[in-house]
Amino acid sequence: MSEFKANDLVKINNDKMLKTYGVVDQVFTVKSVDKFGVKLNNGWTLDPKYLVKQAPQRVAVSEDDLEELVENRVRQLVKNNRMFTVYDVTTQIRKQSPNLNIIHNDVKRVVEDIYDDFDLTRTLIPIANPNPWLYHDWDQDPNEYVKNMSSDKSTTSVTQPKVLKMTINFK
Repeated sequence: MSEFKANDLVKINNDKMLKTYGVVDQVFTVKSVDKFGVKLNNGWTLDPKYLVKQAPQRVAVSEDDLEELVENRVRQLVKNNRMFTVYDVTTQIRKQSPNLNIIHNDVKRVVEDIYDDFDLTRTLIPIANPNPWLYHDWDQDPNEYVKNMSSDKSTTSVTQPKVLKMTINFK
């Protein structure tokens, strides 16, 4: 059974094949896997032992595309009457588009630019350091978000800051 599946990125790890076919440092996409081997996007079918998986490379996202992704995500959250932080938006977009290089500070800037368009307010909440803004409807209680964070799996799980108890003995 092959460890490869469709859309995996792979490189050839056999020196003889690399030199023969001139594909040094070339990355291929797995098209399919069957009993004959791993079929690549260039038409070759190879034994899996000649291949090694490559980590997917994230591609830069244009400013316009990022704004569209953020706006669509915020629109969906508002439609579903969800409170959210910028971190929630960032992680949801990254999960939705794992091959895009989504930079949190860029998402933050877009959310800060558009939240008024959705008639939202924001409240600082004590869940991380520094405290993030929670974006929500005017009639929603931000304390509910904080209370429900650990039980709500659709919201990014952020742990409450731990309070350290320290005893100092002076002699």
